[in-house]
Amino acid sequence: MPLKKKQTFKSPAHSLTHLIKMRLFLVYLLMLLYFDVISILGDVGTAASYNPPYLPTKCNGNDPQQFPQGGYFAAASDGIWDNGAACGRKYKMRCISGLKRPCRDGSIIVEVVDFCHTNPLFPTVQASPCCLSSASSSKGSDIAVMVLKYKDVNLSSKNQAQQRSIRWAKNHQHKTSQ
Repeated sequence: MPLKKKQTFKSPAHSLTHLIKMRLFLVYLLMLLYFDVISILGDVGTAASYNPPYLPTKCNGNDPQQFPQGGYFAAASDGIWDNGAACGRKYKMRCISGLKRPCRDGSIIVEVVDFCHTNPLFPTVQASPCCLSSASSSKGSDIAVMVLKYKDVNLSSKNQAQQRSIRWAKNHQHKTSQ
């Protein structure tokens, strides 16, 4: 006659704590995956220095008020320009690599004020010197960046898009009438 294994009895409290631990682990895992997916949704490209003269720009011409306080502005290439719809849009930019490991921790928020030319050798973003020095210790060389569209919490995205379209149309109407 075979010997029976001794059955162990687990209390309901033990299985409840096990269930809670499993749920917490799943929530943690889902949050981790969510934030990794969010960071993957960004475009990877290059950033170079955007040097003066800054005016006129494709977005708002000769208006000096178009530049955000703090000097965090950029010119966008074809990849994110979107036929001028990128004017005034904010992007979260993070250095991911470069020569001699120039990247600093963290991300910066830049606002698009201009268009960089369509030459294929141009970078994804030409950022103001203030932006580049915040993102990297590299001086004069291009860096690899991740660029992620940034949602401004002050205005709804529909309102922002309308304001950008109005500014862009006024600017181009003014240029054609000259």
